[in-house]
Amino acid sequence: SGPRDARVQLQLLDKLRQHAGQERGAFARTAATLEKEMAAEADGFGPRRREAENILQRICDRLEGWPVDETAIETLCCGLCDSYKGGRQCFACVRAEPTTETFHSWRKRGKDIGYQGRRLHNLTHAGRGGLSDAARTLSQRLGDLHDLAFFRRRLEGKKDGREDGRAVLLGLIGTRENELE
Repeated sequence: SGPRDARVQLQLLDKLRQHAGQERGAFARTAATLEKEMAAEADGFGPRRREAENILQRICDRLEGWPVDETAIETLCCGLCDSYKGGRQCFACVRAEPTTETFHSWRKRGKDIGYQGRRLHNLTHAGRGGLSDAARTLSQRLGDLHDLAFFRRRLEGKKDGREDGRAVLLGLIGTRENELE
């Protein structure tokens, strides 16, 4: 996840620059640091990639034996209801303790509901309804908030005095977080 994290933060930096009307070269030191991290993490990714491919292949092999064709649509709908209940439980956790981790868990449940809703739509050819679309929108916004919180934590941890525009970036992050909430 290291190369992905650095790539996501680099993309987020570009979005923040655009959102604030900053030039492409703004926050050049931050961008260079993220690019170096991405390259360094990518160098060590080869062995991990092969391991991940093997794990995914074993999962696919196990899935081939699942009796999906005989599964009643009602059973699948019950699974979606269980996922929705799990999402509401995660939302309750967010309200009780609004941390980056609880928001991330809520986002994952929202993504589950969105995926399941799309699969049910594909199986039944019925109208998608608002649940799947709402879950997708929610998970996208929660994902943006998670990325912003992760980037904020990174910037707050880098207090070496050399960071270009750190205070400005933190302000842009705060503004964007307020817009998303």
